[in-house]
Amino acid sequence: MDNAVSDFARQVTQLGKPIPFIPYVDRPMTARVVNAVLSGAIDYIGLLEEEFRIETVLARVGGTINSRQENYAAVSNARGLLRALTKRQMQVLECVSSGMSNREIGEKYRISPRTVEIHRSAMLSRLGVANSTEAVKLAFVAGIGI
Repeated sequence: MDNAVSDFARQVTQLGKPIPFIPYVDRPMTARVVNAVLSGAIDYIGLLEEEFRIETVLARVGGTINSRQENYAAVSNARGLLRALTKRQMQVLECVSSGMSNREIGEKYRISPRTVEIHRSAMLSRLGVANSTEAVKLAFVAGIGI
């Protein structure tokens, strides 16, 4: 059963859009429940539970489903915005996310601090954000190596 849940979660991930799922067995064991949730399940049902009713389960997981959909939308939006950046703008964003100054970024890429400022300004404009902190937040949401 553990492999079936993991395999299913892997296939869902490959689709590119999360699909909430709830595995079930007659007698759930703690290790299986933990593995299922770590694999992406939003809940786990034991069919012999006295309180098992699909309405109860759906009410219990409704908030989780909405939260995951909102999170997926935010990640998808952030990744879309970051795809619009040039290679250099992306490099600048990664460096800014690491806490590097314009001077340090310039030294790393052998460009002037003023050129870094220009790339940084263009990056902020393309992302539609007001400052570097918001750009770093977008990169974090997108899961860019920060």
